Amino acid sequence: MVEDWEAALADVDVSGAKGILRDLASLRKQLEKDTPDADRVHALLHHLGAATSKIADKADKSQEKLKAHG
Repeated sequence: MVEDWEAALADVDVSGAKGILRDLASLRKQLEKDTPDADRVHALLHHLGAATSKIADKADKSQEKLKAHG
């Protein structure tokens, strides 16, 4: 699932997307370990949630601007 998210974000040109991709890569590495660091996974998920909300707001605003000018 993480790889699907990474692929979906690879072509997104919105500020913050690269940071989300880095966090997703870190999360994937943690989840691939035999014993993931629960604190690190928790921190990554928390950060990803906040960053995803921010990027979604930017994407929504961009879409609204495009629709208004279209």
